[in-house]
Amino acid sequence: MPSMLIREDCKKLRKSVLSFTQLLGIDVSKYFLFEEDRSMKTYGLIQSYYLAFNNRDLAELLKTLHPEVTHDTFLGETKTGFDAFKKHMEFCFECVKETIHDLIILSSNDDQNAAAKFICDGQYVKTITGYPEACNQKYSVECYTFFELRDDLIYRVTSYFNEKNWLAQLAA
Repeated sequence: MPSMLIREDCKKLRKSVLSFTQLLGIDVSKYFLFEEDRSMKTYGLIQSYYLAFNNRDLAELLKTLHPEVTHDTFLGETKTGFDAFKKHMEFCFECVKETIHDLIILSSNDDQNAAAKFICDGQYVKTITGYPEACNQKYSVECYTFFELRDDLIYRVTSYFNEKNWLAQLAA
């Protein structure tokens, strides 16, 4: 994973996250700090989550999660619990080959919330029902994930990316 970004990059990201969340009607400005102020424990947990994701290591990925984890997926579904999360990730690993890079992590003062911004490069290898036919199309999308933490584990994962952009890349 790339090293931490310099303060100017953090300011740009903070502005981007604030703009995005304001569009959703959420004011997070009082919760997020610059990178050098962030809790290293939270940073390490989120970084471990994405390292396991990049390695397609479901066992390590599950170690970062609270047993009652809730996952708001890119498909618009909400999954609850280890088994549902595991099943969804197995499905994703089967349909796409993805790598996360340019990861930036922000956390709240109380370490109960975190956000990540990253680029996801992928290859669509198996058709997902309701989406275009898979024929090994490559794509690269900017993604945002919001985390709720409980008992030093990830309790909720909410993922967002520009689906319209992703679909356009699959159609190209």
